[in-house]
Amino acid sequence: MNKSNVFPFFFLLAGLLCVVVPVSGQSSSTKTTGQSSAAASRPTSTSTVSNKPLTETNWKVVELNGQNVQGKTAKEMYFFFDPSSAQFKSHSGCNLVIGEAKRPGGNLLQFTNIINSTQECSTPTIDADFLKAVQSVRQYTITGNTLLLKKDATTVLIKCVAK
Repeated sequence: MNKSNVFPFFFLLAGLLCVVVPVSGQSSSTKTTGQSSAAASRPTSTSTVSNKPLTETNWKVVELNGQNVQGKTAKEMYFFFDPSSAQFKSHSGCNLVIGEAKRPGGNLLQFTNIINSTQECSTPTIDADFLKAVQSVRQYTITGNTLLLKKDATTVLIKCVAK
């Protein structure tokens, strides 16, 4: 591998490690809910399902444009929204996709400054459709463990579930 290929490879590897490396020194209740152990130990109603936060949750892509994509790509498709910045990381099943997730308020969301790797893959249509969908997202909703990335109030582009 020559020097010009080392930097992009390192950048992609570093991006992948940031997604999968858990933060040490936190209890599981602090990592998943952001609550202290005292707040997490309080009784809660089992009939109420709380929504997962957009940030700090690993979101597995299960549908793209209404089609099931689970198990149809070489790698698992996902989204991760950085809680300390506007950055997001995702994977199309073939290529790493990163950029900014702008949230101007309410349920509005737009991905900008998108950069994707350009690996050859066995599912080029899914890869291209994923990138196009990401570029078209303008809204999101979270219900329980489900994240819907939408073009408008009624058009779901990408459906994810919390891992």
